[in-house]
Amino acid sequence: MKHSDLLAATSILSVILLALHISQDIVFGFDRGGLNRLVGVAILLVLVCGAVLLRERRSGEVIMLLGGVIALAMMPLHMRNGLRPEFLDKSGALLFVWILYLLGVIGAFSVILAIQALRSRRVAARRSGLAAQSASFHRARGSGPSSWLVIATGRSESTTIACAGCLA
Repeated sequence: MKHSDLLAATSILSVILLALHISQDIVFGFDRGGLNRLVGVAILLVLVCGAVLLRERRSGEVIMLLGGVIALAMMPLHMRNGLRPEFLDKSGALLFVWILYLLGVIGAFSVILAIQALRSRRVAARRSGLAAQSASFHRARGSGPSSWLVIATGRSESTTIACAGCLA
């Protein structure tokens, strides 16, 4: 499975769990329902668009990173003062707490995957920049035994220039 597909799948799972969690907040009285919930629908829509339509782009990875942070934040937000004992006696309390744990795990995993995707994109851009710089250097100098080669040592600040005739 490709890395971007796994990130998209965990982001969509986070959206499903967030929608279920918001519904439970309304049912259990933690939040009021109404037209103000349309903001939550818009946020979930942006997260789905980032996971489905923009998953191969940097903007999609940033959106999925933010979605993971939102999912990860649900448990600390609800558990900072503990749950009321009268709430724990309700029939859906187990599912509510279980979804909070799932949101924490899936959100943390999404954050890790998104950071890895963003870092690998940055490394790939740096490598392609070095390759383009090296190719333009070779075109400017020409080819043959007296041409110059750029030998990258893996660190951008230490690039060695050597004569091709000296390497033979």
